[in-house]
Amino acid sequence: VQPITRAEGSDGHSQVGEAIFDKEDNLAVDFVAAAANLRASNFGIRTDTWFNIKGMAGNIIHAIATTNAIISGLIVVEAVKVDLPLVTV
Repeated sequence: VQPITRAEGSDGHSQVGEAIFDKEDNLAVDFVAAAANLRASNFGIRTDTWFNIKGMAGNIIHAIATTNAIISGLIVVEAVKVDLPLVTV
């Protein structure tokens, strides 16, 4: 796991870098599981086991990538509809 770093932007303000989550890093999974279960208990949602949370956290990236691909495809379809001239019969 790489730490969060700070970088200077072109406008002189500091910008937060990216954090990498590795589901094989038990310390990171411990933190995610603890935070998820604390939030769940705050909102009256059922808490989950460490193992189940580790499995869910590993699938989030795939779900985000799939969703982005689907939405991008739909945007292209709509752009093609706008760009094509109307055909009259």
